[in-house]
Amino acid sequence: MAELSCFNNRHPCCLCNTSTFKGGSFSTRSVISQTQAANQWAYYQAKSIKGYLYEIQKEALELEFQKLRLEAQRHLPTSMKRKLHSIRKR
Repeated sequence: MAELSCFNNRHPCCLCNTSTFKGGSFSTRSVISQTQAANQWAYYQAKSIKGYLYEIQKEALELEFQKLRLEAQRHLPTSMKRKLHSIRKR
């Protein structure tokens, strides 16, 4: 019953408690927005890092392919080398 009279008479303690709850709501929204901003920045960073990794991997594979192609050309018989050379001229 004492608690009910507190709400009915607008006791100062009750008003302080409700203002604390409203202030807590602002703090919660602030923390949520900061977390969302941090998540967006982390997503952007991860996306750019993945892009760099794919680019580096692509370059490494291209270099490996060139190396293998040159190695294969060294071991080809001269007749095959002539055929390849004539095909490339077309």
